[in-house]
Formats: sequence, structure tokens, C-alpha cells
Amino acid sequence: MSKTLHLVRPGLFLILDSALLRRYRRAAGVAAREPQQAGSRHAPPRRAYWAAYRTDLLRAAEGLARLRAAARHHDEPHRL
Repeated sequence: MSKTLHLVRPGLFLILDSALLRRYRRAAGVAAREPQQAGSRHAPPRRAYWAAYRTDLLRAAEGLARLRAAARHHDEPHRL
């Protein structure tokens, strides 16, 4: 499903590959426990990967905005 969503909206959806799942395993477990501890009947059973990704992006929002602004004002082309 994540590959299909990525093809439709690549800027919005990550591909849930094994490397990304490994990277976010612990954070997804924490994200799944938060609604359970709040008493939600709709809490994810074990891991909440999308919630973990969202939290990560929200925490990085200010830094990402600064990087985008710096890139807009940079004269040299991007080199890999």
C-alpha cells in the first residue's frame, strides 16, 4: 500500500521498506502505546509507524524550513 501511495504522492508518503521499518521500530512502539495509555479503544495493537514518522517530521519542521529557505537563496546548483 505504501508503494502505491508513494507513486501517487511521493512528497507525502514514504515507502515502508525494511530499512525504514528497522529505523522506526522503537518509535513506532512508543507511538502505539500513547493512545493505549490514554484509554483509546482505537489504539494500534503493536506499532504505529505512520504516527512515528509524523512525530519525527513535526519535530524537524523548523530545521527543514530553515534548510529550504537557505536552498532558495543559494546561487550554486546542487551537487551530489
